[in-house]
Amino acid sequence: MCGDNSAFSTLDESFRDNVKFRDNSKVSIMGKGKILIETLGNTIQTISNVLFVLDLKTNMLSIGQLQEKGYEISIKGGVCRIHDAKLGLIAQVTMSANRMFPLCLNHIEQTCFSTKLIDEAWLWHFRLRSSQLFWFENALTEKHGEKSDMVGFTDSDYTGDFDDRKSTSGYVFMFGSGVVSRSSKKQAIIILSTTEAEFVAATTCACQAIWLRKILEELHFKQEGATAIYCDNSSTIKLAKNPVLHGRSKHIDVKFHFLRDLTRDGIIDFIHCKSEDQFADIMTKPLKLSMFQKLRQFIRVCSLNKSY
Repeated sequence: MCGDNSAFSTLDESFRDNVKFRDNSKVSIMGKGKILIETLGNTIQTISNVLFVLDLKTNMLSIGQLQEKGYEISIKGGVCRIHDAKLGLIAQVTMSANRMFPLCLNHIEQTCFSTKLIDEAWLWHFRLRSSQLFWFENALTEKHGEKSDMVGFTDSDYTGDFDDRKSTSGYVFMFGSGVVSRSSKKQAIIILSTTEAEFVAATTCACQAIWLRKILEELHFKQEGATAIYCDNSSTIKLAKNPVLHGRSKHIDVKFHFLRDLTRDGIIDFIHCKSEDQFADIMTKPLKLSMFQKLRQFIRVCSLNKSY
């Protein structure tokens, strides 16, 4: 049960029922739906058939429901652990002084295409009671992705803004089969060439890759090899891998040349891809409807307009 309707990704408000608690108090159920969360392993999970109880301060889920979904619950030495058969440990929390188990999870809110993923860390609580209920704010039922390699896609829209003629940088990062990071942002400087615009975008993408690699290492998903970043501009790839600074590229700010060091050190590996295979296109420019729908589905955002 959940007391906040904004936490639901889908909610059927026509569903009505009542719930009776152990102290014989009753509350009205105002709907039923699904909630998305981000787990310890950076995978997006959903829990279905969540009941919406208005103004409920602490949410509940039965241990039996977790076990029916294939999860293993263990409480030992004041530590509660939730295990998945394939993903391993997905949640772990230590009991607090008031016999509560505070668990911080990232709540995922789906949006219409706005190039922004709303990640708000909520404090969820769950308590073991005689009725075998955990008090907490969310739970896990599905898993996405089996591979442990992260890949990125980078693109830019050269002078796409008609007002100030600045370009737009965009990137998308995948871990397994799920998108873990995406961005669309106008570049701070005016670009003189398409290659320079792509080079600036690639640098922004590389910075994000370094940060994500550090996070994955903390979560015990260390990336052993170089992170592959796909780019549809051959000149940008050659410029990033060429150790010689040619005269044509000297107008690019020096701070962007650390890409060469990342490539040389085996941290980043730029790979050429066709424009039609460039998933970051949706972050930088308008597209045909068919391509827009394809890429929108890939980065897992939904349309509020059902006609799309």
